[in-house]
Amino acid sequence: MLNRVYNFLSSMKFATLMLLLFAFASGYATFIERDFGTASANALIYRAWWFELIQILLCVSLVLNMFKFKLFRKEKLATLSFHLSFVLIILGAGITRYVGFEGRMKIETNESKNSFMSDNMFLQIDVHDTVKQFKLDKQLNLSSITRKFDKTPVLNKLFSNYFKLNSNNFLQDFSSKPKLSEDFSIEYVDFLTNIIDSKIGGVILNAKNNTLKSGTQVSLKDMKELKIENNNVKQFNSKKFTVNNQKDSSINFILKSTFPLNSKIGCISDVYDISVQKMPPDPNDIGSFYPRGTFFELDKMSLLTVYNNITDSVGEKFVFTNFYFEDTVMYSSSSNMDMRENDYRTQDALIVDVKVNDKIKRDTLRGSPANRSTPSIFRLGDLYFTLSYGPKFYKLPFNIKLDKAETVHYAGSKNPSSYKSHVTVEHSKNIFSDSIYMNNILNYDGYRFYQASIAEDDSFTVLSVNHDWLGTLVSYIGYFFMMLGMIMVFFSQKTRFKNLSKRLNKLKNPVFFILLSFCVHPAQALHNSHQNHSNQLSEKEKQLIDSENYDKFLAKYEIDAVHAEKFDRLLLQHAGRIKPMSTYSVEVIRKFSRKEKLYDLTPSQTILGIMCFPHVWNNVPIFKVENQQLINDMDSENELVSYNQISKIVTYEEAKKAYATLDIEKSKRDKEILKLWERRYIYEQISLIGDENFSNQLFAIFPVKNDEKWKTLLSYDTIQNRGKIIPLFFPKEKDANSIFLEIQSKPRQIQKVFFDLANKKSSDFLKLYAYQLKMSHKDDDYSFSDNTLKFMIDYQNKIGANLIPEKWKIDLEILYNKVNIFHQLFKLYFFAGLISLVLVILNMFYIKKWIQKSIVVLKWIIFSGFILHTLGLISRWIISNHAPWTNGYEAMIYTVWATMLAAIIFSKKSALTLATTTLVSSMLLLFAFISSLDPTITNVVPVLNSYWLMIHVSIIVASYGFLIMGGFLGLLCILLILFKTFKSKNIIDYNISKLTIINEKSLMIGLFMLTIGTFLGGVWANESWGRYWGWDAKETWALVSVLVYAFILHMRFIPSLKSKFAFNVASMFAVFSVLMTYFGVNYLLSGLHSYAAADEKVTIPNYIYITFGSLVLLSVLASIKQRYLDKIEIKISDKK
Repeated sequence: MLNRVYNFLSSMKFATLMLLLFAFASGYATFIERDFGTASANALIYRAWWFELIQILLCVSLVLNMFKFKLFRKEKLATLSFHLSFVLIILGAGITRYVGFEGRMKIETNESKNSFMSDNMFLQIDVHDTVKQFKLDKQLNLSSITRKFDKTPVLNKLFSNYFKLNSNNFLQDFSSKPKLSEDFSIEYVDFLTNIIDSKIGGVILNAKNNTLKSGTQVSLKDMKELKIENNNVKQFNSKKFTVNNQKDSSINFILKSTFPLNSKIGCISDVYDISVQKMPPDPNDIGSFYPRGTFFELDKMSLLTVYNNITDSVGEKFVFTNFYFEDTVMYSSSSNMDMRENDYRTQDALIVDVKVNDKIKRDTLRGSPANRSTPSIFRLGDLYFTLSYGPKFYKLPFNIKLDKAETVHYAGSKNPSSYKSHVTVEHSKNIFSDSIYMNNILNYDGYRFYQASIAEDDSFTVLSVNHDWLGTLVSYIGYFFMMLGMIMVFFSQKTRFKNLSKRLNKLKNPVFFILLSFCVHPAQALHNSHQNHSNQLSEKEKQLIDSENYDKFLAKYEIDAVHAEKFDRLLLQHAGRIKPMSTYSVEVIRKFSRKEKLYDLTPSQTILGIMCFPHVWNNVPIFKVENQQLINDMDSENELVSYNQISKIVTYEEAKKAYATLDIEKSKRDKEILKLWERRYIYEQISLIGDENFSNQLFAIFPVKNDEKWKTLLSYDTIQNRGKIIPLFFPKEKDANSIFLEIQSKPRQIQKVFFDLANKKSSDFLKLYAYQLKMSHKDDDYSFSDNTLKFMIDYQNKIGANLIPEKWKIDLEILYNKVNIFHQLFKLYFFAGLISLVLVILNMFYIKKWIQKSIVVLKWIIFSGFILHTLGLISRWIISNHAPWTNGYEAMIYTVWATMLAAIIFSKKSALTLATTTLVSSMLLLFAFISSLDPTITNVVPVLNSYWLMIHVSIIVASYGFLIMGGFLGLLCILLILFKTFKSKNIIDYNISKLTIINEKSLMIGLFMLTIGTFLGGVWANESWGRYWGWDAKETWALVSVLVYAFILHMRFIPSLKSKFAFNVASMFAVFSVLMTYFGVNYLLSGLHSYAAADEKVTIPNYIYITFGSLVLLSVLASIKQRYLDKIEIKISDKK
């Protein structure tokens, strides 16, 4: 019996089963967290006993396999070290779970504190009978999801909130004392999330009873009434309705605390389209239409017409008549327990039955993770109870005093570069001062303090507190063994990696057949200034606009390219950076149009054109609109629309209305209007620089002495600078009177600038430049404009010398913008990869020297592209002053770099690997350009301002390159099988063996890097906010990917999964876990790495399903083909 248990637990099938269960449960939990909050994911999975059991069984299996495969040998130390590290890490996590604790400490300035509030929720119980006292703090993981299983047999043992405590569960403060005078128990009854107290008992609906009558023939006698109570579901005619109990396939009414009292109710349905009209009907009011899935608000006496589908033109009618009222009731307004940007989040309520002998009291305990809970105090029998539900408070053995809370900003911006708390530790006679800020912790007496947040006015700070020295120590030892194992695997002679290398070296490069194709698949007044613009277009120009011949239309107004290049060098302070106009112009044009340039003009030419000739550019399509409804409203057939088209639809009133709508209720149209309003505002700021009623508020180009913040207006001593200013605008031979008379002849806005200068006031100097530039364009002489531009640049170099970057850095940034290296690399990688692939195929049939030499030349071209790619990343690093992988775009181009690195490493063994991976890399670059990834260089947020950014992100993102290459090599092997014939079987099998070895080596490198990167991320998290593992979606999916690839590399130990075909298929599909880790978490889930949670709920694109289905089909066809060829081979062998 024991042998059976041992063999079962130590079997590779059991170990891989635990890996897959662990991976599936972890991945599923991230979707629960997105929809219902972290507390729900903890209750259902992360802190469930069965999830911990899976980890324990996995550890047991790992330990048993260490003995089974005799890993305690010198030659097996690398494998032992790597596997032992997982056991230690899980053991450390267990210690953290049951021994460590953490919480938050809020301290006001000059306040001294010695307690902090826990992150976890507790049922705190204090019972006494005036003589003896008992206490218990029971940690609870409750949620609205697990509540559903409270009364379900079997499942309530796995997922339920249910618990029951009795006297035997309690700790006795005085162990020598006898029991309490009476026995008692506390039993779970119910748990409600986001509770609201209301006297509204439900809603009243009416529907037509007499189906023979219609329209005005229907009277009150012909209507039937239905009351739907809170938290209930009822059928009315053919439709189901709910109140505060949202269900699928129903019409759900939702009451919110933000609604005006007893006047409105929310409504949403996932299956029905609904139109709404006020009652009594108004012939001029067509009402509002809400597609399925849209949340909307209803007033009393509203007529709802419910449509089953798009072909239903009649619908079923109901009237929301009124609310009905009862005594104050408590109900759950939402099941979402997420604390981040959740409009529904309020208190939760735990309902329990307290029993003493035959007496029972039902008690409701209210609590919130963010606040101290109010205890319930009562007497039952001879016992006195104090019960509360909420966070508990831990006492520190010392005090922390906040001397000062400080928010440090990037120069000239409101973007924080760091949050810092200056504190004093007061511990008996040991008193000292220290500073706590992002990535700089205070470690004292077993407690670690981290900077969590700071008040906007710096009046208080919130510190994260952690006490888990033992769990952290054991986990860090595990990380050390992991690093040691990784190093030994690559450099020890008797490892799987070295064996694969030896096998690969024995293989020569044969010629083989392959066919592979890729399918690439805030102000309303500003608008008035535009409307009243005095410049008019000629009839010929209007004809050019009507014919959409914009290139010819703009040719007349094109700013000189040489002057635009000089304008590129003008610096401005924007978003916390001092950047050249070259960069800002690119960013603005990209924000407007999602393009790098428009109408064959450089971005700076476009910006200067808008500045000088707004009446022209107002008619030119430069704004990309991504909402079809808005495109239709603008009477446009194209995604690019002009300012004149936008200004008619995207008005101040529309933007204000969209802004006021809650994020969760914003429609796609609302979100697009807000984006377009921002773009319109920027456009108007640029185009109205020359307007007399407007001053420059956009271009902060004038530095100020002894101030980090630059200004938009020029302030200086005119006496000292008169000799420099006058020659910029007037010939030297003119005297003062002539100059004065000429100034009076200029437009009023220009006169004002000169008079401000004369009176030593701040002047809108950019107006002079814009006016002068317009005159220069008219006279085709840019010398005066060049001199004015030079004056501004010299002024910046003199006054702002302490802030501006070195000249070579500015030159580098301008060159980076001009070359646009990553767009050029897409072309190089695509054509070099494609041509190389074709030549490899030709070389299979026609072994010609020119073909082989061409392949070598292309190989060096690809190598050159990789060098340029490396230089591009280094340039971006220098320009931004941080590692170039802090956002989605940078991570993507770095992933492509890592993928190309993997291809180059194995290029000596396989030209096909290099050609295929280069082509794949070009597709990844293309995705970076056509997707919503923003290439803008930005400052890092405070938590990323750490050396860990360079270490953790570089390793983990680089691992994606090796894993992605492995996936495509797996696909390549599947395609080879499909094109294999019996005659070419041997040579194709030979190449599949070769590619499989390269694939396995690539996955091994990728897995080791992914594993190390993931757990180094845990170290960074521990150093930044005191928690090395918090089940954030990003780290969870990184772990899922680790488990998936660990399973693939162990498939060879399972006889039924040992084949090359199974390995390649698995490596191909495993890429989806990488894509989920890399993209899915950012846009589909919530958490610290989520980029889209506050914007809109993103769904998985259809092409992902199509791709997945296509790969399944290819795998099935390849399997059939392989079996067919194997049968033929067996028949031939039998004949022989």
